[in-house]
This record gives sequence, C-alpha cells and structure tokens, in this order.
Amino acid sequence: NAWFETVFEDNLARYPMYQTYLGRKTNYGEWNDASPEYERESYEIGQAALDYMHENFDFDALDDSARLSWRLFEYDAQREAEGWRWRDHGYTFTPRSGPHMNAPTFMINNHRVDTVSDAEAYIQRLQGMGAYMDQSIANSRRSAELGVVTPHWTYQPMIQTARNIISGAPFDDSGEDSPLLADFRCKVDALDIEQAEKDRLIAEAETALTEAVAPAYDRVIALFEEQEAAASEDDGVWKHPDGGEFYNYLLNGYTTMDLSAEEIHQLGLSEV
Repeated sequence: NAWFETVFEDNLARYPMYQTYLGRKTNYGEWNDASPEYERESYEIGQAALDYMHENFDFDALDDSARLSWRLFEYDAQREAEGWRWRDHGYTFTPRSGPHMNAPTFMINNHRVDTVSDAEAYIQRLQGMGAYMDQSIANSRRSAELGVVTPHWTYQPMIQTARNIISGAPFDDSGEDSPLLADFRCKVDALDIEQAEKDRLIAEAETALTEAVAPAYDRVIALFEEQEAAASEDDGVWKHPDGGEFYNYLLNGYTTMDLSAEEIHQLGLSEV
C-alpha cells in the first residue's frame, strides 16, 4: 500500500493540472506537458512500475483490498500497453472536448484564487497557454498525417467555440469581459487587498490574454480551418487506418470482454 501511494504521488508530480483538480496548489502556474516525448516517458515509467510490482510483491500474501489494488494497477498498465499503438488515433480536438474548451474551463472551474500568489499563478498559466496549445496543435497534425481527422461538420462548432474564448475585453471593444477576464476579475475582486494591487493583477492578466492567449487561439482556429478544407463527411473510426482494430480495442475497454461489435449489437437486440 505504501508503494502504491509512492507510485501515485510520483505520477501526480508529473501533471500540474491533475494536482489542481485535486485541490493542490503545487506547480500552480503550470500546464501539463502534452508532448509525445513526455507521453512516452510516462508510458515507460508506468510499465516499469508494473514490472517492479510483479518482481517485488507476492500477490498471494496480500489481503483482499491490496489484491484488488494489484489487479486494478495491473489492468490499467496492461491496457496502456495494448493501447500504445493507438496513441495518435484519438481526436485532440472535438466539438465536445479538447484543449480549446478544456483549458479555459479548467481555469474557471479549478484554478482557485485565495491569495495574490494564486492570482499570479493564474497569470502565469495564461502566459503559458500558447505553448500548451501549440503542443496540442502538433498532436492534432500528427494524427492527421495518419488520416485521423474529425468529419467536416465538426469544424464550424469548434471554430465558434474558439472564437468565443477570445471575444470581449481585452480582445475587442464590446464593453463586456471575455470569459477568462471575467473569471479572473471576479476572483481578484474577492481578495482582501488594496485596489491598486487588484488593478496591477488585472492589467497583467489583460496583457497575457492579448499577447499569449489570443495568438494561441488564432493558431487553433487556423488549424481548424486548414483541416476543415480537407475533411470528408465520413463519420466513424472505420475510415481511419486499422480503424476496425482500433474500434475493437475501444470496445474491449468499455466492456472488459472480447465481444465484437456485431455480438454486442445482437445482444442489445435480444435484450430489448
């Protein structure tokens, strides 16, 4: 159990956003590293941990709770190994999720501002959003080179979502704050500090929004427009390279059983 705790903490230390999700303020101004190099390193760390567990602990000597932890850890690591070949087959951006949506949502819902230091970490994350988005853009391009792209209809909703993030002050003269500035202003206004300090923080956030966030979203929108021009109307992973195998891998993940799509469909028909 102590080893499981150590593995969890070591893994957590690699992901600043996950730390924030858990309410911690460590690495508070940073984003996750979304690069393929970091992903490979994380994968290799996980597989090494699985090997260590097998070599150093006796499953039969564990109590029921620890055996369950063992089986879950083993299952997760084995799924990662089976899914490694599919690491670029998922969609980086969709109309329902992706960094273009999740990054601002993360800031608004998860980045608490209880102190001036927290506000400065918020600004640091705004300043670093460009690099985070650029990694995601590169990941999307790498998938597209394999033929993994969302269908044509998905791009206009994604473009509109991206434009919404950079609409309002300080991006235009509409008179209303953009979502991120409105969130930051509200959180800073709630601090018990001098107004001059609040003004300083808000001004720095506005600079980060115009100099880092807006260009990042311009690059995201340019990617969407580029991919939209080449996208087809076909839906489904069947159109991707080895799409049938990838689909079966996903089915196994959702069901934990080696059932084909046809078997699942027939089961549904018989049950209904």
